[in-house]
Amino acid sequence: VYMRYRLTMCLGLALAIAGTASAQVTGSIQGRVIYENQPMPGVSVIVTSPALQGQQSTVTNAQGDYKIPFLPAGDYNVRFQLASFSTLEYDVKISTNQPRTLDAVMYPEAMQEEIVVTGQFENVSTGVQGSQTVEQSTLEKLPVQRTILEAVGLSAGTSASGPRNAVTISGAQSYENLWTMNGVVMNENIRGRAYDNMYIEDAVLETTTMTSNMSAEYGRFSGGVVNMVTKSGGNQFSGSFRANFDKESWNGETPLTTSQSDTLNTAYEATFGGYIIRDALWFFAAGRSKDESEISNIVTLGQPDAGIPYEETNPEDRYEAKLTWGITPSHRLMGSYMKVDVVQTNWSFRTPGDWGHIIPSRSLPLEAFSFYSTGVLSDNFFLEGLYSDRTFTFEGGGGTDPRFGSTEVRDYRYGISW
Repeated sequence: VYMRYRLTMCLGLALAIAGTASAQVTGSIQGRVIYENQPMPGVSVIVTSPALQGQQSTVTNAQGDYKIPFLPAGDYNVRFQLASFSTLEYDVKISTNQPRTLDAVMYPEAMQEEIVVTGQFENVSTGVQGSQTVEQSTLEKLPVQRTILEAVGLSAGTSASGPRNAVTISGAQSYENLWTMNGVVMNENIRGRAYDNMYIEDAVLETTTMTSNMSAEYGRFSGGVVNMVTKSGGNQFSGSFRANFDKESWNGETPLTTSQSDTLNTAYEATFGGYIIRDALWFFAAGRSKDESEISNIVTLGQPDAGIPYEETNPEDRYEAKLTWGITPSHRLMGSYMKVDVVQTNWSFRTPGDWGHIIPSRSLPLEAFSFYSTGVLSDNFFLEGLYSDRTFTFEGGGGTDPRFGSTEVRDYRYGISW
């Protein structure tokens, strides 16, 4: 069982230096507005986005600086307005954990009647923290799987290392990274790897990998920080459905292949999101159901060619629900829930030597919940809170000896169990 609580209060003494530490699941935009190399106070900065409930705005201070924190990831339009000056508009992309700097130069209307500014969008974006964000739509276009490991592998400073999908970041050990999803820690408790089944691929919005200059607020890492963010609904209803099919027998045989399963493996994904109250209360839901089987073999020591085939099954269901409530344009609450049900039949930790090494059935239930709150109380006073809870258990995979807490201990060399 794993539980995590976090409450953070950020107080900036000046807009120019406020809030250098970014939040777990949001980004920010900040910059300076000038005219003839002089700061411009009193300029209204207004941001709008399909990812934002309503609009957010602020006014530049005496130094011409501004900052708008706690922006959900997405594509934004930023507008700069001041009486007697031409309005400036920028299209920018905001990514998770990455502060975006956007400076502007104002011109009087008499000097320039129209100013057109074009913005560039990056599918893989880079921030000052040594961060890279990969949108899930980018993975859809590449010949890779749609997993968090593939998204991290596209970032500089990362490499696959070690067994069971381990990843190293910035040269640290694979177990020294911090993995999160919507603020919930994804590290599994034994090897420190990420739970690669704790999300629904079609529900993912983007994955950010931070390799350097991370804020100490994250904690418990010496390598890198990876955060996956899922979708949140919006002012339009949208959804998706995906069907995946494969067979073990479709794969090419190896010299040691004895048999392959001809069972059709299926995986179905569905998502749906929209609004309950436009610009105020959004919802998002997703589900994934997979039915998978493969052929394994019992191999007796000293008789490697005398394999006895048997079938393993691994049905799995994943569910996600998410609510986002914009109390005001400057105050936002988000709650997310994730549940995974896995039931494995004929499971074995390693190649079994006899039927006694095979567990007929075990289950691996996982539940995760997070509650995230942000608020802008004034231009210099920001409030952020995060609560998360994750529960994961092994059921039906242990023994009965009370000396080992009902956990079965096996000696594979001599075939002895306790």
